[in-house]
Amino acid sequence: MDKKLTSMSFIAQNKIKIIGNGPSRNLYKQIGTLSEHGCICMCNYPDLPNPPYHRDYVSIVDRRTIDYLEKEKVQVYATIWTTPELKELTIKYKWTTPVLGVYKEKLMNAAATAAYHATQDFDIIELYGCDALFSNVTTSHQDNYIHRHKRPANLHTRWRTYWEKVWATGKTFRIYCPQGTTPVEYGNNVEWRQVKE
Repeated sequence: MDKKLTSMSFIAQNKIKIIGNGPSRNLYKQIGTLSEHGCICMCNYPDLPNPPYHRDYVSIVDRRTIDYLEKEKVQVYATIWTTPELKELTIKYKWTTPVLGVYKEKLMNAAATAAYHATQDFDIIELYGCDALFSNVTTSHQDNYIHRHKRPANLHTRWRTYWEKVWATGKTFRIYCPQGTTPVEYGNNVEWRQVKE
């Protein structure tokens, strides 16, 4: 068997990058998207071009996202992870994109839900664009496409409460954040990676 293939397969099976839509998503764009660095899951409407920004999965937990993709006839070139209810909607819309209704529980946003699901198959989960984990910023690149009501000032705190269930799985998490960010204590299995913008 090809040693290189075996090595890449091992890495891909044990590490996944989850790309949220917060402002710090740009740190992911700087680092690159080499497939040998693990699987890649983008969230909601993945408006980064593919290529060069490859994705294996797209996490969607909001019906408005499904409706937007259908209305605009956006083709998603990846397997979609979503709830059973939203999978039924894609069947109604007759999508040909692979859609898996794997989310039995929605943890308020697409990144937290994807991270929680990913702990079943991956040992290392790297997080980009999840600004609410280290700031009070809850804006999203998706806001450019899908109208949302004004977010409450404490939304980042509410999101962090849902993330506690993710950290409790005991897997290794790496949060990528801008240089100079003050880390938040989430536990020994949550690591911080500061990146120069």
